Amino acid sequence: MMPRRVGAGRWRGEFNSIPRRFVPFVSPRSLAIEALLTETIANLDLSVAIVTNKWDQLNIDENYRAQWINHLRERVRQVAEILTEDESDAVEKIRMTMNEWLPEISALRKKLNLAPFELSHCRPGSIQAFYAMRQELARLRSLSAACTSTTITTKDAANIAGPTSKCERS
Repeated sequence: MMPRRVGAGRWRGEFNSIPRRFVPFVSPRSLAIEALLTETIANLDLSVAIVTNKWDQLNIDENYRAQWINHLRERVRQVAEILTEDESDAVEKIRMTMNEWLPEISALRKKLNLAPFELSHCRPGSIQAFYAMRQELARLRSLSAACTSTTITTKDAANIAGPTSKCERS
């Protein structure tokens, strides 16, 4: 059934029959990811359509076609597994790094007589927390090096006590 035209330039379809309160919010980032996935699948589909057209021109038998498609499916599965494993490893490395940094950050802040480090504006374990911790650790290391090499004046001490954390990407 074709959608009916309603009003000036509006189409009435199934999506208009769903009450607004039941439509979930989708972030722009989620839409971008879905668009990229859709494009990837469309490219695979186009490739198979082109190859099928070439096979039709040569009257290639169904057994060869099935073997080729099975080989393609296996390759795609292998690539997906490799990508998934790589991403899982990267996430695990980031989490391990954050766990290694926390004691060092705490020790440096204690050594410099600063308040404990807080990530109140970041979700624990998030990439924003990682960037905030990296920035804080670099700041603390430079302050610690400055403390050991020179005497800190009152003006410097005021600068040291800066913000406890920033959950922005550096």
